[in-house]
Amino acid sequence: MKKPLLIIGLLIFGTALLFEGCRTKPGSNPESPKTMNDLIVSANFDWSTTKTIQVYITLPEERPGDMIKIFSIDGAQLFYAGYGDKISNVINTTITLASRHEMVKLMYGNDNRYKEVIVSAGDEIAYNYNDFKSEPTDDDCDLSGFSTFSQGGWGSKAHGNNPGAVRDAHWEEVFPNGLTAGDPSHYTIHLSSSEAARDFLPGGGKSKELSKSYTDPKSKQKIAGNWGGQIVAAIMNVEYDRKGFMGTNSLELGQLVFKEGEFEDLSVDEFLVIANKALGGGGLSGYSINDIQNAAEIINLNFENDDDKSPSDGGDNDYLTCPESGSGTSCGCKKGLRTLTMTFNGNSAALVTVKEKKGNRTIFNENLNPGDNFNFHGTGSDNKMDKTIYFYIDGNLNISMHTSCSVDIFKGDNYGDFIVVDGTSKDELHLCEGSSSACGCEKGLRYLRLRYDGSATAHIVVKEKKKNHKVFDGDIDADDWFSFTGSSKNGKFKGNEIRIYVDDALNTSIHTSCSQDIEVGDTYGDFTILAGSSNKNLPLCGTASGGGGQGGIGGGGSTTTNLNGTLAYEDLWPGKGDYDFNDLVINYEFAVTKDDQERVQNISATFIIYAYGASFHNGFGFEFPSIAPNKVIRATGYDIVYTNIFDLASNGLENNQSNASFIVYDDSWRIMPPIDPAIGVNTEQDKAYVTPDTLTMQIVFYENGSFAPGGPVTYTELDIGNFNPFIVVDKDRSVEVHLPDYSPTDLADQSYFGTYEDNSIPADGRYYKTSNNLPWCIKIPEVFEYPVEKQDVTGAYNHFAEWAESDGALYPDWYQNTSGYRNSSAIYQKPAR
Repeated sequence: MKKPLLIIGLLIFGTALLFEGCRTKPGSNPESPKTMNDLIVSANFDWSTTKTIQVYITLPEERPGDMIKIFSIDGAQLFYAGYGDKISNVINTTITLASRHEMVKLMYGNDNRYKEVIVSAGDEIAYNYNDFKSEPTDDDCDLSGFSTFSQGGWGSKAHGNNPGAVRDAHWEEVFPNGLTAGDPSHYTIHLSSSEAARDFLPGGGKSKELSKSYTDPKSKQKIAGNWGGQIVAAIMNVEYDRKGFMGTNSLELGQLVFKEGEFEDLSVDEFLVIANKALGGGGLSGYSINDIQNAAEIINLNFENDDDKSPSDGGDNDYLTCPESGSGTSCGCKKGLRTLTMTFNGNSAALVTVKEKKGNRTIFNENLNPGDNFNFHGTGSDNKMDKTIYFYIDGNLNISMHTSCSVDIFKGDNYGDFIVVDGTSKDELHLCEGSSSACGCEKGLRYLRLRYDGSATAHIVVKEKKKNHKVFDGDIDADDWFSFTGSSKNGKFKGNEIRIYVDDALNTSIHTSCSQDIEVGDTYGDFTILAGSSNKNLPLCGTASGGGGQGGIGGGGSTTTNLNGTLAYEDLWPGKGDYDFNDLVINYEFAVTKDDQERVQNISATFIIYAYGASFHNGFGFEFPSIAPNKVIRATGYDIVYTNIFDLASNGLENNQSNASFIVYDDSWRIMPPIDPAIGVNTEQDKAYVTPDTLTMQIVFYENGSFAPGGPVTYTELDIGNFNPFIVVDKDRSVEVHLPDYSPTDLADQSYFGTYEDNSIPADGRYYKTSNNLPWCIKIPEVFEYPVEKQDVTGAYNHFAEWAESDGALYPDWYQNTSGYRNSSAIYQKPAR
């Protein structure tokens, strides 16, 4: 009998006896959470927390050669950077991002000519920059041909050509899977049919956030009140218009923007993202329920012509207008700022104070939550501000800002923990979109934002070398960020160096005088620079990868796109384990550099072993399923001594594989041995902590002017988001454990399939699942704080079960450190030093 099967058999037998001895009566603890074995999971569920979607972007005809970047809405993550095809001027590729992202931000070019665009990221990302090339601006905006219905109209019974008839006639074409309003990560309203929509509208009663999800609720239930009805009606107006069943204008209703009010300059589509999140309990984003309700009603009534409540009855179309063209309108900064609207971009609620330098006059002082917008004006004539203003957070200086317009200021500029939303100067001239391309380090740093790359929460202290002055002191979670400024009046750091301590031990130091190169993305000890600024708010160059980063951008037509996440394994396959998913916890980060034709040049692949709670001596590797070995020139950086088990070619790839396959290391126990006698490393709270081990591989596709003999690999062909990682169990090269429904490599022994608890059916493309569809590995798109030894993951993460049983529809962000999401006592914590 094969050794792994014998060991697994004994373990399963012993485990069965153990459970028999401590079994409780059924139902004796009805309040206990579901375990993995209790879950009822669809056979088609892939257990993925990410999605890979098609990107199809047509670049502007007048300037098609610039770089496009695709960011998360908050700008914290860069999902893609690249160039369009030189003939078609189209970007046609795929990207992988966390399933929780429903919208993304597009940024084109390096100047302010093209405004940022927010688009849907559901099943695809599609946008055409030429759609707006000749559209009129506000001065000559043609809104003829638009039509909207109120929520009462949408809720009417079908008669003749009334709104109810329009609803019934086209429902299946507009909403083939039903209409869903709200936040899929929390609570939703699902209307499965036109009849259900009629019965729900109009929504009445007091407006309130959803506290649970509903399917086909009735109007009389008043589940969300008036704003629920207004939001559903707005969705119907936008989607019926988008499908061409309402109005004749070449613009879409969703593209129109608010002319004034709380949502001024936001498009209808952008507003509905905010409204749905708020309705579903995901947060109000700094607005009130009344703000959102009124704006939704404006959309519904703006082009309704069947009663005198419509603002367009007089022909003025007062509330919505056309989007700006790609080149924008007159804007800039002239003779000093009068007003500013900023977004607070801190990581927790705080008292924000703004003061003018002259006279130390306070011009703003309020408590704000992260994401809140706020505005203020100066104390001078015509509300002009002093030349310099200071921003304070909880009484501590965060950043200063020069407001005389001698330094370029753009919408979207970052100042410390604040983002410029808009501002006006002389003659009410608004700031331009975009940001300056200038960057660097000049005359000393005065602000830094760092990400802590440790494995667990730690106490972080930052001190200036001069006089040992403390500029930051707080507890920071793994993969979380924090920011600070120097102790000088303008925020500059005193002396030439800061020192960073983790749990009272010196971790690293950073030179701050700008005499040495320093960029975003640079790493110092357990920290990565995410942002920084020096004299006159000049931002640091570069971009950061990983949890809070923005991906690296190469020069000379090259771009670098990053993918990172964590893999968490059970290693008793084909037998089931204890589902603590800590038999191996390994973080990965791929930095894929490609040329301006999207051909991959090289990949830097970094792996960090955080923990392994396993007695087996397991190895780790991965393959690129669509890439032949002869398309790779060389791979280096692996750590292998057991060459009798792993057979590598001279170029570092594994031999006898039809796809490019790489072994990162051969034995966790060898490269990261435990200090105390233990099951493994960093899974038992009472055992000595071992510093995570990092390995970095370099995979070369292009060198000395030539690609590998097999030819170039495009970014789309690489499909980095679906790389195929696996562990090799206990030094037996024939035993691999993969993600669910990922196929084994050529060297795996497929006779294990269908034995013990494995229910793989290769002919159906089904791999590494049990008969009740449970996996042996999960993938999380960020650093994963894993359960302690023997703790079922469902007891550590309160919404894991709901996510799994809903096929990923509920709580796609179950792994994040959101209030109520975690049972901290069940999650491994790095011990205090």
